[in-house]
Amino acid sequence: MSKTRKCAYCGKVFNTNSRMQKYCSKECAEQAKETKKKRQRDFLRAVEPVMELQQQEYLTFSKATILLGCTRQYVYKLVEHGQLPASRLSSRMALIRRSDIEKMFEANPYNPLFMLSCKVCVDLPRKNLGAPICTIVFHRTRVYRRARL
Repeated sequence: MSKTRKCAYCGKVFNTNSRMQKYCSKECAEQAKETKKKRQRDFLRAVEPVMELQQQEYLTFSKATILLGCTRQYVYKLVEHGQLPASRLSSRMALIRRSDIEKMFEANPYNPLFMLSCKVCVDLPRKNLGAPICTIVFHRTRVYRRARL
């Protein structure tokens, strides 16, 4: 008894003789296998440098950018503002401890990008005249309203 199915690789509708068949032809099956292998290789190429960096205690600025997922200029900016400590070994070489990066993340929890006072609540009578009752927090995808007491 044959059933019609859609090929998992090319999307073409075909008749199958077994319940296990996913692909319309051997070519599609081979192409899907190659695509899966390529995705696994790409994933390992992306994860491998980070895994190696997890083992190192001292990182250069370039390696710290890989671990942080940001640009090298941003790492220099963090060091300049004192948010990330670094040790200069020579005029051309500076290192950052991996534990300092972890401490930076622990010390600075998530803070919203910016807040504005709610215009409705500013006009209401309240105990503390200096602070609004609630704030509107703008995030990337949503707008949140937080109440203050």
